[in-house]
Amino acid sequence: MKILQSLLFSISILVFTGSALAAPDNKKMIESQPVAADGLEFTAAVQSEWTCANPPAGEESVEVRLLIRNTTSEPLLFSTFDTFRIMLKDSKGHAVEAHGGRDETLRTKPVVIDAGAKYCLFGKAMLSWNDAKTRKFTYYDGTGMVLSFFPLASGEYTLQFRCKVSDKSSTQDGDGTIKRWTGNAVTNEVRFKIVD
Repeated sequence: MKILQSLLFSISILVFTGSALAAPDNKKMIESQPVAADGLEFTAAVQSEWTCANPPAGEESVEVRLLIRNTTSEPLLFSTFDTFRIMLKDSKGHAVEAHGGRDETLRTKPVVIDAGAKYCLFGKAMLSWNDAKTRKFTYYDGTGMVLSFFPLASGEYTLQFRCKVSDKSSTQDGDGTIKRWTGNAVTNEVRFKIVD
């Protein structure tokens, strides 16, 4: 009996130790190739693998970033209110439809990007279950705009950002002492996987 108890104790210690030494759940970020537009360089960056446990109620945050680098010799003002959107495509290159809109309006401040500096723009990004078999990606840009992309089965996807500021948009930004960026840019695609 003592031998059996000792054996069971040893096994339980081994199982506990094995689980404690298991590899951590790391996040790996990947970036698209940069795109230059009128003095700024835009890069999409995402977490390489997205997972969401506990269907149908599970929800996990995912890392999604827009990196902006000033390639000029002077500071540039980048407006953040209604100037960038996410686009998602499946493995066949078909656009995943965006659902949602704005229930409220939150005025976001522009950012000054110094010459040669890089700025990281990001909102809240969540992966949740759309139903028991497919998932939904929801992005909150900070202005009150909420966009959800679904249905998302497991597999490969691409993500891009579109950035657009016209001469007429966001005229309230800045006091005129810093040049305001105007232009239209779409980042290159960055690939990621949704995994079970």
